[in-house]
Amino acid sequence: MSASVHIVAVAARTPVGLTAEESAASVRAGISRLQLHPFMVNGLGKPLRCARDGLLEAGTQGLSRLRVLATAVLEELRRKLGTLEAPRLLLVLPESRPGFSEADALSMVEALTSDRGTGSWSPRVELGGRGHAGVLQALEVAEQRLISGSEELCVVLGVDSYHDADSLDWLASQFRLAGEGARTGFIPGEAAAGLVLARSSLQRKLGLVSLARVRGVGTATETRLIHGDEEVLGKGLARAIQGATRELKLPDEALDSVYCDLNGERYRTEE
Repeated sequence: MSASVHIVAVAARTPVGLTAEESAASVRAGISRLQLHPFMVNGLGKPLRCARDGLLEAGTQGLSRLRVLATAVLEELRRKLGTLEAPRLLLVLPESRPGFSEADALSMVEALTSDRGTGSWSPRVELGGRGHAGVLQALEVAEQRLISGSEELCVVLGVDSYHDADSLDWLASQFRLAGEGARTGFIPGEAAAGLVLARSSLQRKLGLVSLARVRGVGTATETRLIHGDEEVLGKGLARAIQGATRELKLPDEALDSVYCDLNGERYRTEE
């Protein structure tokens, strides 16, 4: 039987929950926890409307927030799976921007590599992707390694936080913060989430419950961008969808649900 890839554990630390289950229950209940930041302001000098982790001090910024969020997700995964030898961790971080540099990305990798706060878990950390589509890039890499047999277990962990003064100033300067005067702004937030993917042979050997089977992953790069001079045709998106669905047997296995990462910025719906 050919190898297959299974999701065997999930974890999350979000403004509405300290675990994946708490976060999911809050979303189902319609809880958002949007609030005014105690001292940060938007581009008009008014209190910043945001979503933030309730246990982190408001004055904590940048890498310190990312590290706490990511470590909490790793600890949740460790509790759910128990002791596993040095899993491969594909870490997904924001793209470079004011408030988060290439040096910061390397510091996050080093911090999680050296952090012994996750007990017997000592993950082998590498950068798996950057930016909004970074987790899908990491999933694609994990799927390839698991199918080929070069890895039997991979953790994909994404973390981001806009709660940094430089990042917020940058968003405000581009009129990307939701509020008066911003046609297409969004509400800044923060979160971390992780998936554990296992090769089918290891999943059966360890008796791990399969939460889902990964049938395909596809990523691509758009060459016509929203801020360019050419009309956006979505060709990259089409290639990504074709790649993810290449093994489906149509029409019997037609898609019945589609989830998109719409965040309030109008151009993301117009695309």
